[in-house]
Amino acid sequence: MMRARITGCCETFAQQTILSFRPKGEIFKISQSLRSFEMTQAVRSAPRNDIMQRSRCKAMLVGCVFLMLTVFPFPAAGEGQGTDMAVKPSLSQSENGLSITYEIRNMSADKASHAAVTTFLAAKTDRGDALGDMLPGAAVRYTCDFDTRDMLPGVYVAATRLDFGDRNGQQRRVYYFSPVELKSRDMKKDSDLLGVTLKSPYLNRKSLWQPKGSFELTLQNNLPKPLEPVVVFFLPDGLNIDQPERVYPLNAGETQKIEIPLHIDQQAGPENDYWLLAWHETNGRHYSRLIKGTARVVEEPVYFKWFLAACALIALALAVVYIIRRRR
Repeated sequence: MMRARITGCCETFAQQTILSFRPKGEIFKISQSLRSFEMTQAVRSAPRNDIMQRSRCKAMLVGCVFLMLTVFPFPAAGEGQGTDMAVKPSLSQSENGLSITYEIRNMSADKASHAAVTTFLAAKTDRGDALGDMLPGAAVRYTCDFDTRDMLPGVYVAATRLDFGDRNGQQRRVYYFSPVELKSRDMKKDSDLLGVTLKSPYLNRKSLWQPKGSFELTLQNNLPKPLEPVVVFFLPDGLNIDQPERVYPLNAGETQKIEIPLHIDQQAGPENDYWLLAWHETNGRHYSRLIKGTARVVEEPVYFKWFLAACALIALALAVVYIIRRRR
């Protein structure tokens, strides 16, 4: 009887042991199935990932090309041609005065409207009467007179500005400069001890912000006493500065370096001629110096060469990645 109980207990224990191992085997089988399922899903999803990566490469390549096309300096549309005006002054001097007679002719096929002449002679200014509208080929004469009895002897520069409106309604400016000698026979050449140098600005229409440039003006007083030179800018259409005429006080032997910001608008061309007139009066003499320069205006993106090089490298890298993935 005891043997029967022991045998039954052993059989029961064996059955429980076998039953306890069955779930583990099933779990092992299930884990194997899950692993094979995950591998199958990974294999199936591989083409999708490849397609997504290809589409991303395409999108980046298209974006890079779009940026290059956006900032590439395509030729700008030409501005309307302005009216051509010719100014021919003739000077006549007397003991007490100076007369300047202008012959102004419209050389274009368009009408010039509201023409007016302004003449500058050191601190004196003659603002002429309005000449009215000038038809193509028409010519007018205008005379301005200056009383020179209170003017110091020296070499002057008479600056003439002709203002008029072109066919597009834009205000235009034309300049003409004439040397004037007043009782200057005893003055030596190159006796002016004011040093003047001017560096022309370089402007870029396609800069990231508003196009900016500056004149770099250097004034050097080589006299042993203070000096107050007057600096006047005569700028063409499309170029402007805040103070076209200004006095720059200089101490004895002082050198000043001044930056003068320049602003441009749509009338500015690629090459813009300008003039600077610097004059002062020292030791009972008048000295004038006329400097001509050219302000260049270009249409290039900022760091254009570096930008093109970077875009080329990015485009090449994207193309290589795209070709390799496509072959797979």
